[in-house]
Amino acid sequence: MEELWGEFENYLKDPFVQTDPQFRTDDDRYRYVLELLWVIHAAQPPTETIYFIALGYFEPRVTKGEPTTRIYGLARKPKSEKLERSVILARGSLADLYQQVVPFKLYKLKVATMRRAENVFLATPQTRFDEAKPLNMDPQEFIRRELKVPIVRLADVPNALSRRVDRYVDEFDWRGLVGIVVRKNFGTRPDGSTWAVYTVSDDSLGTDYVSNDVIVPVAFTVWVPYSMMKYDVDSKLFFPGYDNGWSRQGSFHERLPGLPDHSEASREVMWW
Repeated sequence: MEELWGEFENYLKDPFVQTDPQFRTDDDRYRYVLELLWVIHAAQPPTETIYFIALGYFEPRVTKGEPTTRIYGLARKPKSEKLERSVILARGSLADLYQQVVPFKLYKLKVATMRRAENVFLATPQTRFDEAKPLNMDPQEFIRRELKVPIVRLADVPNALSRRVDRYVDEFDWRGLVGIVVRKNFGTRPDGSTWAVYTVSDDSLGTDYVSNDVIVPVAFTVWVPYSMMKYDVDSKLFFPGYDNGWSRQGSFHERLPGLPDHSEASREVMWW
């Protein structure tokens, strides 16, 4: 109840509530804030508390007319002992939640649940990444022990694609790629969202060749969050993520859940 009263006071102090001419008296302001709190809490989907180890994110993309951010991590419900690969969808005014996320930190979060997807959650106004706790191991050790992502040479990617479920790529069927950055590009889409890609290669690739009727190029395109593009050309990096398929030109695209490389220098590589 104390937390709810604090929210009431904060909304009441908002400059919009205090200055907008539609609120003629304090009673008008009180009624509006009470209605707002009802919508935020009572009219929202039921929430539950989860423990969430953040791993990364995709920055906001506009889908169905509103920005949506995907925040990836490992989630555990209070009555469970198992960590599950999961994603939190932050939509609309909550899309900027990703800016609070610190990868490889533990959070206790209130999220809304999805009936048909146990590992997909929805952010609500009660979802806050504001009390991060450190893990009891370094990121590389954590990845080795908990994620157990298979490492795939670039030349072997055509035979190790992420599985598809109902024609869609399973965004939790992750692979690990290690490659040297040969190019990097970034920009802004017409809807205002940002994009960033690394072009990477390794010594398993020589010239373009055909495997299973698919052209395997000498370099692959890897999509990463713009805010996490911090390494330069010639860096050797580790990329966990899921395989989004092949373009019409035959180039491979690896969509990442935004896991950053945690090596000390840009030319080191994360191994396990």
